[in-house]
Amino acid sequence: MLRKILKFIARLLAQFVFFLANILPRKAAFKMADSLGSFFFLLMERSRFRGQIQRTINYAFPGRYSEPELTKMARKDVQEFLQAFIEICRLNQFEKMFPELITKVQGLEYLESAKSKGKGVIILSAHIGCWEILAASLPLIGVPASLIGRRQSDPVVNEMVSRRRECTGNRFVNDNEVSTADIVEALKRKENIFLISDHHHPAKRNFAHFFGRLVSVPAGVVIYAQRSGAAVVPAYTLREPGGKYQIIIEPEIQFEYTGNMSYDIVVNTERYLQIFEKWIRQNPEQYLWGHERWGWLTDEELAKFENEYRLIKEKSS
Repeated sequence: MLRKILKFIARLLAQFVFFLANILPRKAAFKMADSLGSFFFLLMERSRFRGQIQRTINYAFPGRYSEPELTKMARKDVQEFLQAFIEICRLNQFEKMFPELITKVQGLEYLESAKSKGKGVIILSAHIGCWEILAASLPLIGVPASLIGRRQSDPVVNEMVSRRRECTGNRFVNDNEVSTADIVEALKRKENIFLISDHHHPAKRNFAHFFGRLVSVPAGVVIYAQRSGAAVVPAYTLREPGGKYQIIIEPEIQFEYTGNMSYDIVVNTERYLQIFEKWIRQNPEQYLWGHERWGWLTDEELAKFENEYRLIKEKSS
């Protein structure tokens, strides 16, 4: 019963923030996000999630930040997550605001080159800057895409968020409602796919190194590219002063295919994780640290999977 009450309260709060985000001026909506972020951070620090964000940052940058610096970064992380939610709420206004909010689009030629190969493009990103702004910008720079993402746990909130994500011309697809074959066929039909692929994968089947530490990874990106022949192009945004953004698109990732799928998944996943790691090392304050990447595996699992990882690499060397 308590869980149902808490879910109902969370739904009402999301709807209220959704409403306010659309009637307040953008700067005031961001200030609201900052205040809510500070409040939620205080709640987290008094719950079982105490110190989770700080630990995640410390996994990536051991010893680099003092405790006060980690706390400051963690609080800012929650605030910027809520700012991203504000941006989702306001995506119905984004097309009109695009020329004002996007200061620069760098590397558009890499997308054009990928499109010229006669297949769709897999646009690959991470939780850095504002990934929602990147996705919403794609149709406005000539690359509309299907956004493959997770369903929100609350159906009302899921419907609100999904509708907003489609405002500029994309299509939002819940990842549990589409098959690998569907995505591969879409790419062969020259349809573009947008994926965020830096999160922990709960299946614990495929592993790669991220910041020198083993993580469970989704295999989808490598499989989609291998079966469709589509190019994989990494892209991300960076926040700038005044609530503005720049979009950075990088050259196509050159995947290696050997016929050994286990090896190919490991090697190619690490290629794009190395790109993500470069972005994060350059802009650690713009990464979303609240999604725990390294804390899912026990010491026993780490030892077991490190051995499996080593055997996969050795068999194909």
